[in-house]
Amino acid sequence: MRIRVTDVLDLLVAGLNFEQILDEMPDLEREDIVASGFWTKCRIWSGKTSWQLLPTPQRASTIQ
Repeated sequence: MRIRVTDVLDLLVAGLNFEQILDEMPDLEREDIVASGFWTKCRIWSGKTSWQLLPTPQRASTIQ
């Protein structure tokens, strides 16, 4: 089963700890959660974040 990094991050941000996430997503292992954080850190440091594509108030009116 394929699980998105954003799904794992959403659970972490919601306050779930590793054990709760593993209960929620039994196909994951602890190392997968750690790898999600590492992948995110690498994306941020490399400047390849999708947050740059989120609508800002200035651009929101141009998105249809």
